[in-house]
Amino acid sequence: MDRLSEQGKKTAPEVQELGASGKNGAQEKLGRMQASASEHFEEGRERVEEMGHSIEQSIRANPIKFLLIAAGVGLVFGRFCMRR
Repeated sequence: MDRLSEQGKKTAPEVQELGASGKNGAQEKLGRMQASASEHFEEGRERVEEMGHSIEQSIRANPIKFLLIAAGVGLVFGRFCMRR
């Protein structure tokens, strides 16, 4: 029993060191993942803004065309909803 206790005391610091090493590695990986996610989010947000500006410019250039498209979509949607 004493021998097991001594072995436990000897291996406890090694186990704690391994645990700390694993924790540090996981924290580093989490930090990299968070940075990557932030970058992807920012890129996506910028693309959506660019598409919004592009669509707005198209609508301003061809207002009648987009008005007719919107009316057609509204008509189709309205008929679909009335059938139910």
